[in-house]
Amino acid sequence: PDDLDRFQNLYKSLKKFFDFSDVEEFVIITPTDADGVRRIREITLEHQNLIKIISDSELLPALVSLPTTNWMTQQLLKLAVATIVRTEFYLVLDADLICFKPTSFTDLIVNGKAVTNMYNTPTQVHLEHWWTSTQKVLDLTMDSSMYFGVTPAILATKVVIGLHRHIEAVHHKPWDQFLLENVYNYTFTEFCLYAVFAIASGEFPKYHVARTNGVYNSERSMWFESEFDSIDVPHMVEYGHFYSGHFI
Repeated sequence: PDDLDRFQNLYKSLKKFFDFSDVEEFVIITPTDADGVRRIREITLEHQNLIKIISDSELLPALVSLPTTNWMTQQLLKLAVATIVRTEFYLVLDADLICFKPTSFTDLIVNGKAVTNMYNTPTQVHLEHWWTSTQKVLDLTMDSSMYFGVTPAILATKVVIGLHRHIEAVHHKPWDQFLLENVYNYTFTEFCLYAVFAIASGEFPKYHVARTNGVYNSERSMWFESEFDSIDVPHMVEYGHFYSGHFI
């Protein structure tokens, strides 16, 4: 129920600020739960022609035989969804986000490239050892002083599919099976996997343009419970044009 309540708040903010005429399809991934699916359909009724609801086990069948933590499940689903995406890029959202100012395709895709939050050092929610471990998973070296941000993020569909194939070529088994089998052997994350592959393969500059707070405002986002009272969300919604980024 908590996630559904958060999703309802996200959807309200998208209805207020996001240009749905720019949306090809709105894919919602959820556990197999008839009541939850019914409620999602009720919440998103206004855009039912754009909504595609898919269960996590349908999108990532390996979860049935190789269940893992909720935290890891949601990461792998963000990579798995590329197999059904119909567009060159896709915007990854979590239920606990808020869109705080008018946002359209041209805000997020500039000259054919996805705006991407990048940082000079690992952020407080992206630890250094995640990057080093991910490079071992991929058998690649990321020669870069810039670090990819977190959700919300725009991923290039072809790059994600290339990542799948690379993992399979290195480890000789389906990409999702390998990652699920090695959740406790490596400390990788979905965005570390994506960024290391994109940068090491030379694909990153073809599909992305780096902005410190391009998609989300890192300084105004709430990463920990202790920060909840320090962010004035209503003020950001009312005066969004004064703030960089589009989501918190």
